Amino acid sequence: MAESFFPHQTIIQRAIIRNLDGSEFDLLAKNQGNTPFFKMLMRESLFEPMVTGTLFVQDKGNYGEKMNFVGGEMIEIDIETPISEADSDLQFPNDSFGLVSKENLSQNLKFYVHRVRSLTDDATVEIDTEVGPATMWNLDFGPYEMVYFNKTDAPLYNGEFTGKIAGEDSLVEYFANKYFTPSENSTAKEEMDIEPTLNSIWYKANQASYPWGKNNTPYLELGRFMNYLSEHAVSEDNVGAVNYLFWQDLNRWHFRSVDSLIRAQSNPRTYKISNDKTGKDKIQSFHISKQIDQSELLNSDAYRSFYVHVEPNYDDPYSDYIPTNDKLRKQRIEYDYFTDYEKWSHIEENPLLPDSLKYEDVNSNEMNDEIYGWFSQKEHNDQKPTKLDYYGNVNQKNSMDSWQTMFDITDLDIEILKKVRNEVILPSKQNYNLYVRKRMLKEKWNVYKYSICCDKQAVAAVEGGSGARILGWIDGFQRYSLPTDESENILRNIWKYRWSPVEVWLKDEIGNYEELAEGNTYEIVAEEGPFAVVKIPQQEGITLEAWNLNELNNFPRPNFYQSYLGPGYNAGNVRGDINSEDPRIAANHYIPIGGNLLEFLDGVDGNGNANLSQFRQCIINVRGHLVELFELPTSLSILVKKEEGEGVTLSDAIYIFNEQNVVDGYCVPCLLEAEMEEIA
Repeated sequence: MAESFFPHQTIIQRAIIRNLDGSEFDLLAKNQGNTPFFKMLMRESLFEPMVTGTLFVQDKGNYGEKMNFVGGEMIEIDIETPISEADSDLQFPNDSFGLVSKENLSQNLKFYVHRVRSLTDDATVEIDTEVGPATMWNLDFGPYEMVYFNKTDAPLYNGEFTGKIAGEDSLVEYFANKYFTPSENSTAKEEMDIEPTLNSIWYKANQASYPWGKNNTPYLELGRFMNYLSEHAVSEDNVGAVNYLFWQDLNRWHFRSVDSLIRAQSNPRTYKISNDKTGKDKIQSFHISKQIDQSELLNSDAYRSFYVHVEPNYDDPYSDYIPTNDKLRKQRIEYDYFTDYEKWSHIEENPLLPDSLKYEDVNSNEMNDEIYGWFSQKEHNDQKPTKLDYYGNVNQKNSMDSWQTMFDITDLDIEILKKVRNEVILPSKQNYNLYVRKRMLKEKWNVYKYSICCDKQAVAAVEGGSGARILGWIDGFQRYSLPTDESENILRNIWKYRWSPVEVWLKDEIGNYEELAEGNTYEIVAEEGPFAVVKIPQQEGITLEAWNLNELNNFPRPNFYQSYLGPGYNAGNVRGDINSEDPRIAANHYIPIGGNLLEFLDGVDGNGNANLSQFRQCIINVRGHLVELFELPTSLSILVKKEEGEGVTLSDAIYIFNEQNVVDGYCVPCLLEAEMEEIA
């Protein structure tokens, strides 16, 4: 921390506070001989991620009421470092660490207020200004990037990154371009200083944590995220340098190792301890907060430590058949200050630990990561998970067996990970999600279809039968009779139907499709309303037959007055006198599905009524009808079919549908001998 009390060291040219509404308050404007600007403290450290400070505003004119300090205000200060005669021989080496140089004698600083306090006793009765008691406002400030972005702009929210920690196309470079570059509100004057790393990172915003299976927060705060990256960074130039730091000076942000700072210090600056308060190379005050505590260092992990690295033995072919402990691979990883001392750069000439304190205790401090191991496959401890549980799970915990590595570190090559992740796992995940969404829609439809919507469902004829539903077009019919019917002069009240498979097209959409593939044709058999019924091309020589459930139990009719004509119709019970004042149906004759009854009369009586005694013929033409058919297998549950042979042709399925026949209540029994006429 540095406090400047000397006007010849720093000159404040301009100091304002910009309120949230855009209004400005001049901190250097005098009021009663005093300026609101009282004092400012700024703190800058390699071990702190940002430059912070406190501004003391002396309020003798009721400024707090006018400005209404609430936090979020911007502080802008223009400062200048004057050059005096005492600095005539001072050298200004150009460096990148925010120190005073010829290029930054004048600076414009921008900070954002994040905490407001009043240091004055509000109960005082002392009147020291024209408007009442004076107030001292304490405004804590920091950079815009950390104060504002820390919560409002989540880095990689719900996303992930695979690549180098720092360097070209790295995660730190991504953050640098997004947050730590010069901009209208940024405190940075220069591009971020980044030292490339040897290692890489696979960052996932939503990562399940073993053993509880809970999600982490949706994102790390920006400051904590950058510190986390620095703690895991390894220098590209020196694999022994793992002392990265993330910090800010008055010029820019830095992400680099202490090792690189030592190596880059070719011409260190020199300073003199002097009571002379002039000159930029003088130290007026120097305090060492802590020298060294060997007892503390010896009892910590600073000089010697180890951990036992545990990971699955992926090469063991017996892993699926042996206990857990036997299929894990364990390795002791040790750190020794004396062994590793030469692996990084130093500013001290001799090791901190003298030979007299060197110890060979193999049971030194053990480091351990308690959060590692196999994930539980049961999401939310579900005792009955389904194979579809993976869908909709943001951390993909159930996607595969997952091993949480110790300290979140693995030696897997990042390029291999990219290939596996981007070319195998993600495409498979997308396809699986698509499959699961369709499966879930189908399951929901089945629940609605069979439990909520409809009570007429296809029922398989035998165990294992399909009961499949098919759309068909009735395009022909004929009376069905057995050989014995003619000899016994019996007419059966059922029809055998001919049909063709069809599709239903929305007529407005037909023009949105490309032309048919070569050799394909289609026939539109009905296009009333907004739909078109289209025949599906079939193999030539095949005739599909079907039966109507409404007719199958009808009686043979030697006497049509006693016949049963389907559910709800019995000719013997509805016959009446057609000449009465309230005539009822004299005879019922049902029409085949898809048929159209045509009546031809010889003449009419004098009153214009049809002469019922002179009917010449009744003709039924084929109009066609769209029905839903059930395909039922002919395999029976307790019988065994014969094999096909000479004179024995076996059918694979029968087709039935269920439609109520139209009943004609006016025509005389000529309908019984009706001719069928197919209209092209």
